[in-house]
Amino acid sequence: MRSAFSTLIRICLLTAKPQDLPASREFLVGCIAAAFAVQFIGYNALTKDGNPFLLAASNTALLGVGWIIVLQVARKMERWHQSAIALYGSTAILNLVSLPIITASLDMSAIDGGGLSESSRLVVIGLWAWEIAVTARIIRETLEIRLPLAVGVGIAMSFALQIVMVSLFGPAS
Repeated sequence: MRSAFSTLIRICLLTAKPQDLPASREFLVGCIAAAFAVQFIGYNALTKDGNPFLLAASNTALLGVGWIIVLQVARKMERWHQSAIALYGSTAILNLVSLPIITASLDMSAIDGGGLSESSRLVVIGLWAWEIAVTARIIRETLEIRLPLAVGVGIAMSFALQIVMVSLFGPAS
């Protein structure tokens, strides 16, 4: 288990591949639970309106459904376990790393009385770009496609998830 966790960290650092992970159902469930828990903490800290449990559960479920659709379209469902572990595990790790940074940026903008500062916006964009890079690496390795297409699929998945979440729950407050 310790080795699998270090592999997830290496995936987030773009030095490991999803196929380096065990195809363990238990580890997959643990990664889904971790992604949900970190998202729950994030929604609880960052949203004023809405139910953080429902938001985190919806986001977690939509990520899985979106990934299943991608795998089915590519006819690679046999790669579900390892790739889903990589996707959910990296989501948990990246959100956990990003949460204090984003919270601090929002706290600073509240103190300043304005919106996010230019530097805070760049940090948030950088964190999103890191998430896309990790997701694209997972997509590239899982689907065996070229990097530009993997980046496009990663961006499309990110936007689709946000569009569905906003459609279901309205814009974040």
